[in-house]
Amino acid sequence: PLYSSAASDVYKRQEGYYAAKSAYLVAARQKIDMPIIEQIYRVIYDGISPEKAVTSLMRRPMATE
Repeated sequence: PLYSSAASDVYKRQEGYYAAKSAYLVAARQKIDMPIIEQIYRVIYDGISPEKAVTSLMRRPMATE
């Protein structure tokens, strides 16, 4: 059914919204460098543009992981 599909999509977006904040806060509390999570958080909660977030990630020094 179309309605249940739409409701599922809304739930998934809402879940991602809260998961991004949780992941960011845990990483900050544990002092874990998680640049992608940080930029996702900044886009959602600080209102920076996705373009600025990607640019910030691309300007990071190269590292082996």
